[in-house]
Amino acid sequence: SLAVDVATGGGQGARGLLSRFDRVVATDHSAELLDTLPSDPRLRTLAQPAEELDVGEAADVVTVFQALHWFGEPRFFERVRSALRPGGRLFVVGYAWFSVDSAIDRVVADTLLARLAPLWSPKNALLLNGYRDVSVPFSEQPTPPFTIESDWTREELLAYAATWSAVTRAR
Repeated sequence: SLAVDVATGGGQGARGLLSRFDRVVATDHSAELLDTLPSDPRLRTLAQPAEELDVGEAADVVTVFQALHWFGEPRFFERVRSALRPGGRLFVVGYAWFSVDSAIDRVVADTLLARLAPLWSPKNALLLNGYRDVSVPFSEQPTPPFTIESDWTREELLAYAATWSAVTRAR
């Protein structure tokens, strides 16, 4: 019935959850980002840091898409435990580098990624290692790997890369 998307950012996860849950609460530390989410009577937004997660009721699911590496882990997991109803689940999702084909992947690695390497926060290493180095105090239930496939133009790919924190630092 209730899903909570923590650190929703632009709300991609929250929008996806709306197709499966009666209600969704999207949280983010940035009220400005929350203001960009679409209006939906089933979607409530809360401006709060992940480590202060409090939606006022028990959730069936708490999700974190592509953001766990930015939080103060122990405090966040305590708040998740408080936010979930008995039997509720925490889903942590992160994705790796994209792949197009070997020729384009080589150009991206040699030009874009090589230049950005020193600009990534050390916290990004947690994400790039599939969050294996994060101590999650819940029992893990492995999931099969899955992929996201998109047909992007060069401009769309560059727009995606422009959202990376290392690109922001480079600018």
